[in-house]
Amino acid sequence: MLLFASIGLFLRYRNVPPPEERPIVCPTRPGVPLHELLADAAVLSCDVEVTEVVALDDEVIVGTSHGIFHLHLPWPVARAQALDRLHWWRLAGTRLVAFDAPLHQLAGIADEDSGAFLCTPARTA
Repeated sequence: MLLFASIGLFLRYRNVPPPEERPIVCPTRPGVPLHELLADAAVLSCDVEVTEVVALDDEVIVGTSHGIFHLHLPWPVARAQALDRLHWWRLAGTRLVAFDAPLHQLAGIADEDSGAFLCTPARTA
């Protein structure tokens, strides 16, 4: 019991929120199916192409015909999956949909034909 109280005090002292309060989103597997995201999403553009992919440590910057899209990928397997998907979309010239789903607090790009998508926590103003 003393151990749990010590951990709680340590986390409070360090000003770290409890784990259940941290928004953790894996861009390749956010836990929400694409059809559910798009049902409530504001579609920003239906004609997006990936033009550039730059990987810097845990950050992947995706240049698209719609603008720049940032993905934070601290997981090596997810980073490899996302980079493979992005490069495939770029080389194939895949037409993607850019979306913002405020209900799920996610924004991203998707290939509606395959159901594959990448997303990140949406920025709140």
